[in-house]
Amino acid sequence: MEIVENGSSKSLQKFALSDYNKSLYQNLGIEFKLNKKFETLKGSINMEFEISKNDKKEVKVPVNISIHDKISE
Repeated sequence: MEIVENGSSKSLQKFALSDYNKSLYQNLGIEFKLNKKFETLKGSINMEFEISKNDKKEVKVPVNISIHDKISE
């Protein structure tokens, strides 16, 4: 499976504000489009974050999702 777009993003996107245990928080993320339909995805995505030309960090994000997963509120 491949990412349709090259995954380059100028910045992390802000998602809706939420409340957890009387604390307000906001998730940040990057949206990806994949080249195939799936029922289950398991593996990892390697991402490189760059704050400046000399300050880069690569992270490996584990992925284990299914179309049957329930979203908890």
